[in-house]
Amino acid sequence: MEATLKYSIPQSVMELAELIKSKFTAKEQLKLVQILQKEPEEDEYEEPTKEQLLQEIREAAEEVKLARQGKIKLKTLEQLLDEL
Repeated sequence: MEATLKYSIPQSVMELAELIKSKFTAKEQLKLVQILQKEPEEDEYEEPTKEQLLQEIREAAEEVKLARQGKIKLKTLEQLLDEL
């Protein structure tokens, strides 16, 4: 069961807790506690270094060169979008 809570008025922690108690089942409250207690995951994305960016540009330029020479076939735009 999902509960939807639409509230735009700023609340204190205690007011928010009371609101949750009144709107959520005990099982939903437990799930919320588990979510809040979970350690935040480290951001998987790391900003690339300047050298990494330059290397990627070099590799991309080499791929374009090889494609123009007919040595490799590049993906179509549709194939790239399908991967996303």
